[in-house]
Amino acid sequence: MVILCAAWSATYGNDLLLVTLCLVLVTTLYDEAGFSNHPLGKNICNVGGYAAFETGAIKIMGIHVLTYCKK
Repeated sequence: MVILCAAWSATYGNDLLLVTLCLVLVTTLYDEAGFSNHPLGKNICNVGGYAAFETGAIKIMGIHVLTYCKK
């Protein structure tokens, strides 16, 4: 699933691919590396996750706004 999501993100550009990979990294650290067991690690991962979601949404909206404005 990660490969499919990364491939789909790459169709929007390298910036969005980087955001996707950062979210995958944060999720892996949280779930697999045990950051969820420590309050500081949990908070750092939450901040990273929110930042990745917001950045990705803004980049996708920007792509669609630019496409709409060119018409």
